[in-house]
Amino acid sequence: MGDIRAENGIERQTSRSAKPCVLVTGFGPFGEHSINASWEAVQQLKTINDLTEQVDLIIHEIPVAYSAVTTIVPELWKKYDPDLVIHCGVSSLLAWKSAIQIERHAHSHGYHRPDVECQIPEGGRYCSDEEERCLSTNVCVDKCHTWTTNSARSYTNYCNVPVCQLSTDAGRYLCEFIYYTSLRINPNATLFIHVPPLYKPFSAHDIAMAIKTVILKVVLPETAEERMQSEKLMTEIGGSVFQSIDEAVDQTDLDLVRF
Repeated sequence: MGDIRAENGIERQTSRSAKPCVLVTGFGPFGEHSINASWEAVQQLKTINDLTEQVDLIIHEIPVAYSAVTTIVPELWKKYDPDLVIHCGVSSLLAWKSAIQIERHAHSHGYHRPDVECQIPEGGRYCSDEEERCLSTNVCVDKCHTWTTNSARSYTNYCNVPVCQLSTDAGRYLCEFIYYTSLRINPNATLFIHVPPLYKPFSAHDIAMAIKTVILKVVLPETAEERMQSEKLMTEIGGSVFQSIDEAVDQTDLDLVRF
């Protein structure tokens, strides 16, 4: 089984195994989300044996506070030197959409919504002297999209798994802020996943199973059969991986707040 680290308090990793080291974070409570679906789902990952047998899994809860993100996240990178970091957050836009959502990029500016400590970054920027820019993940999210959408249910042998969509708007709140923080450190090993609120319609375990498929697709070598399937699927959709999200999310939903 993989080496699962404590959720609270950061411990130094004493040894590095041959397995990929994967750090997954979820957010704590805020606003209407007294129980945050992202952290509930992340905790469920450690109960999935075929995940923990293949990766060294580290999970950590992050407070919904800008100062906490800028302090804790770089320290986690430093202590664990992970092969992959996935930050997870909850989005009300995904309620009843039957999907999780991978974000493509994050911005340095536009953070004007107060956190749980009633604070915002100075000038709404990641840091006061940070230039306005947008950072994108270098992880191949296209293959995550085609693979999870078309294969997750059969791969996990579990029928109630959300599919995977892609997005270019992470919400300009703590979700996008934490994503930007990690993209500044290593865009080659960083992803952000938005998950739906609990039981709309998925349980924490259902969501965790979908996150698991993304983790394994990124960190494990792709088989020849999977490569052929991915290439075929990309050809069939004409290389446009945004089709499913355009169909799944009504235009009017774009004005709603993502958390």
